[in-house]
Amino acid sequence: MLKQKFLDDYEYLIKRIFTDKIPTAFSRYNEWEYSLITWKYFCWAWWFWKTYDHKQLLQKDLIETLNVIDDGFIFWIASRQHLRANLFYKRCIKSPYKTFATLFVNNNYKLFKKELESIKEKVVLVANSIWEWNDYPFKVKKYIPIPFDVVWYYQDNKEEILELCQQIANNKNKLVLFCAGPLSNIMIYECWKFNKNNRYIDIWSTLDEYIMKRPTRNYFKEWNKTCNQIDYL
Repeated sequence: MLKQKFLDDYEYLIKRIFTDKIPTAFSRYNEWEYSLITWKYFCWAWWFWKTYDHKQLLQKDLIETLNVIDDGFIFWIASRQHLRANLFYKRCIKSPYKTFATLFVNNNYKLFKKELESIKEKVVLVANSIWEWNDYPFKVKKYIPIPFDVVWYYQDNKEEILELCQQIANNKNKLVLFCAGPLSNIMIYECWKFNKNNRYIDIWSTLDEYIMKRPTRNYFKEWNKTCNQIDYL
């Protein structure tokens, strides 16, 4: 069970996902998702998420995903390091099934990297469209490309994306990994609604080392303090 302790929760969830293969949805809500939900004007990097209207569709539907209460649907929320986001999620998410948004990174990344490299089953991967022809540490059964600007992509293609979620979920006991920014939250939510017999996991930036072939995040760098950071809720 979840204890909201950094290493304990990691060990529990790794066993749940990869050893026991218990159907689960893990949806990650960190500081950028908080910004996207709460800010009227938002822009994170000119090539990625852009929205200037608080009533954008993705924002509205992200808020809806916060209402899930299900012991199989686990929220990964911002730690105290991002205090405003942390307090916001604690207030708005009524589900008791919460743990760290950084559970697979920082001090736990080296452990999680070994897990990625030991995956034997074929994976459904939902990720950025520029990553399709990369060497992943596991076998990809199906690759589903997602454009960079997920805010406007969702705005213009919501119905098609919901249909895609049904196609993804139309399996049993499959491992589905997501690396699609805040669109991951929506897709995991929709997949879980459609079929609770799979594992839908947001793995965030943990594939960057394989895809970009360089340390894009501080937790990749052994000399950086983030590499050994243990977070607190």
